[in-house]
Parts: sequence; structure tokens; C-alpha cells
Amino acid sequence: LTGLPSRRVLAEELEAAIVSVRDCASECAIFLIDLDHFKPVNDVHGHVAGDAVLIEVAARITAIVGETGTVARMGGDEFACVVFCELDSDIPARMAGQMLRALQEPMLLQGVRVQLSATIGIARAPHDGLTASSLLHGADLAMYKGKREGRGVYHFFDEEMDVQLRTRTALDTGVTVVPVSVV
Repeated sequence: LTGLPSRRVLAEELEAAIVSVRDCASECAIFLIDLDHFKPVNDVHGHVAGDAVLIEVAARITAIVGETGTVARMGGDEFACVVFCELDSDIPARMAGQMLRALQEPMLLQGVRVQLSATIGIARAPHDGLTASSLLHGADLAMYKGKREGRGVYHFFDEEMDVQLRTRTALDTGVTVVPVSVV
């Protein structure tokens, strides 16, 4: 639909990116981008309008990422991208801000005006992990922190998010979740 690579391709790109930043002064950041309140677009305006929104969102994200990384559609209304930058650069934060602003701009698609927001979670290699699964997990936790805090924001992963998840899981289920090394 969007012409973007799939989740599988993104995982391969992320693994290659992790390998390439292990021994140099650069990092890669994984962004998980989830559209806020997308379901009403399909419910009110129909799936054709929803599809048009997804295509426009893909184009806006791709325009921001450009040649610095890979953009993929994870499924539904969730997108991801892997971006290379210098170690401890502010590029991921600036790029996330640009994405939020671009996705908040109204879209006029097939006679329907749609205005959305997105919530973004970001994890970085080598800082937050050295496997695709650990980085995706970290970005996912960061994104859900933003969802809980009101949406339309971005967050970077930090270890405390994982501790809080394990604590909530233990309280909610009575099951203790033992952390696995993120490296």
C-alpha cells in the first residue's frame, strides 16, 4: 500500500546497522511511530480515506528521513525507521520533532480533511542495546510511555522504563518478570 519495506526488511536493516556502529563513533536510532486516533479515520471516512492517510504519512516520514536511513511500515498505523548519526548526536531528537510537526499538518485526501498526531519511541545502538529485538523493545516502551502521557510526543528509551514495566507486570499478574540482558 505505502511502497515501504516490511517489518522483516526493517529488522534486517536494523541488524546490519547495529553491526556497522559497534566499532565506530556513530550510532543508529530506531524510531517507532504510531499514529494517534487513526481508527476513527477508517470508521468515519472509510478505508479508502484511511489508506490515503497511510500513504501520505509514509511520504512525510520518508521526506524527513531521506538518505540517512530506512523507513518501513510495521503494520496497521505503525511505522518505523532506522537512522544513522554521530554518537550522542541531537539528530534523532530533531528528526522526531520534525516528524511530529509534519504529521500534525492537516491532510486533504479525497475531499476529506484529516488531522492526526503521532507518538514516537526511540532507542539507540549501541547505547540502548545491540540486538534488533532489544532496540525494538526499547523503542516500543518509549512509545507507550508517550501514549500514556497524552500522545503527540516522542520519548527516548531509558532503563527505568523496563524496570517500571516489570514492576507493573508483577503487580498486575503476580508474575515476576526476570530481565534479560539487552546486549
